[in-house]
Amino acid sequence: MPINYSKWDNLELSDDEEHFHPNIDNNLMIRLQREKRQQREAEEEKKKQELLAKGTPDALEEMEKLERMKKLHVGNICHDKYSSKHEASKPSSSAEAPQAAKDTKLRVAATEPESFTDGYEEFLRSHTATLEEYAAIDDEDEKSEAYILSHTELLSEHATGYYLLQCISLQAEGKTRSMKKMARQYLLLTYVCDLAKTMPGRDARDAIRPLFRKMEARAAKRRPTTPRLPSRRAAGVGRGGPPPSSPPPPSPPPPSPP
Repeated sequence: MPINYSKWDNLELSDDEEHFHPNIDNNLMIRLQREKRQQREAEEEKKKQELLAKGTPDALEEMEKLERMKKLHVGNICHDKYSSKHEASKPSSSAEAPQAAKDTKLRVAATEPESFTDGYEEFLRSHTATLEEYAAIDDEDEKSEAYILSHTELLSEHATGYYLLQCISLQAEGKTRSMKKMARQYLLLTYVCDLAKTMPGRDARDAIRPLFRKMEARAAKRRPTTPRLPSRRAAGVGRGGPPPSSPPPPSPPPPSPP
């Protein structure tokens, strides 16, 4: 019986393959590939459920076709048969310590690439208007600072990931000017999130103002200084200074001959 190898035509490369452009960060592209793949798989699963609900012969045939065309990777062809989970027993209610005060501090958690897409679609649905308003801010740091302070939901790796994907999409469409504007807002937000991660135990909002003050100080140092012209008083003109010199009087005419 001949072996059918056609199923392996759809084999997808591993996320760990380092085959990207040398100017592109490998970890970033791996994360974007995983996100794109998981989004595609979610759409395929939704389509299969719809076809299964119909139950017609045509629907079942279409579902088999989707299964044959499914992209294969290590995540959906390899399964851990012997994995097990162990949950520690919970302490009795009498031994529980008194509950600590509720922590209301805002934090930016470092997201692993595998869990980056968890809740990503829900975040976009809930905050699309906020994401678009922030991206529309022009080259004005004060407005960006005020907007982030009043919309702290932007302090999330879902937000920075969204702007990064938009930058890549705009560049692919040849919209360089829009891409540069989007990239600037993305970098501002990324700097705030990165600074917040270096402040354990602190509210993430505490990183917003210090970052923008530091940016202002650097901009002031780079600003060229214009040489000052001497004032009228320093030049000796006006009150308190010597009067301007006047031309010498004309010499008298020579005497006439006798």
